[in-house]
Amino acid sequence: MTLAALLVMSMVAGGVWAYFSDIQSSGNNVLLAGTLDLSPSTNGTSSSGNYTVTAGGNQVNGKVVFRKIAPGESGNMTWTLTNNGTLNGTLVISSNVTFALGSSSEIKTAAGDTGADTDGFLDEYLGVKLQRGLGNTTANAMANLTYLLGSSGSYAAFSGLQATLNSAGASMAASGGNDTIVYVLRWEVGSLFGSVNQNIIQGDGADIDITFTLNQ
Repeated sequence: MTLAALLVMSMVAGGVWAYFSDIQSSGNNVLLAGTLDLSPSTNGTSSSGNYTVTAGGNQVNGKVVFRKIAPGESGNMTWTLTNNGTLNGTLVISSNVTFALGSSSEIKTAAGDTGADTDGFLDEYLGVKLQRGLGNTTANAMANLTYLLGSSGSYAAFSGLQATLNSAGASMAASGGNDTIVYVLRWEVGSLFGSVNQNIIQGDGADIDITFTLNQ
């Protein structure tokens, strides 16, 4: 009995016993930050030859310049913004709309321009409408346009555009969802004049500066 016990102890001490085992691995674990990627483009239409378009894009200023607009004319600007990133975001708009008085002339004076209105008359007499649409493609966003300023049957004064733009941000899904927002600004010379002599806007100008920011 004593010899058997010593033999067993010797086997344990020598390490000849083994156990079943199963090994699995988990390699290449990565933490990767998501992305916000706002891709803008700008377009516009009006009377042939009276406007130019710079479409823009990432890090490129897109703009539309309308020249020689006259009573009876109309046009539009369209801004299309897409989130190509992997994270949802919120679009914030900061805009600045400024007006400039054209050179004084006997025509403007006869139309009622006394010189007291130092920033011109486009803010009062140029009609605008602003629409916004959200969708998973540009076409879908255009199909979902709703009015933020003005309506289908009437134009609003240009003076109300800045405040409307600055409150017109919206949530944007990541790429593959409702990741596209379209803004359409329509303008018309004529509907807001009433009995005012239309010559009062001759030479006056307006400038729209917009910054689009996509935040998480």
